[in-house]
Amino acid sequence: MFRYYADAEDFGRKRAICERALQVAEGFKDAHFAHETRVVLSYVRLAECIYRVAEPLATLDLTDPDNQEVFRAAVQRLERAGAENVCAIQTWRSALGPEPWHTRVHDALRATETTVQQISRFVSERYLY
Repeated sequence: MFRYYADAEDFGRKRAICERALQVAEGFKDAHFAHETRVVLSYVRLAECIYRVAEPLATLDLTDPDNQEVFRAAVQRLERAGAENVCAIQTWRSALGPEPWHTRVHDALRATETTVQQISRFVSERYLY
């Protein structure tokens, strides 16, 4: 997933683009564009949070209590980003119409939930104490 980001600072650049797009979209009478933009923004945030968990895991001495706090905060941000992504997808899709939704919508929701849960559980069980 990181192939879409040139470097760590690219997350901020892409987030800023989405935030500007969201400002524009919120000015439209039709809320669908704003909902879609929030979904994209939530995916950028989610990708960044995954990176912010992976990077310290690979580079920090996690036996250091200060690094433990940095790492714990990164895991918590990942969990919030996952919840934000799920909410954004549900809001967007609900605005388009009620269930039943296409299976791809449910696949996307499940993929986010599963990815975040598995990353969080894996690193928490092995590296947080």
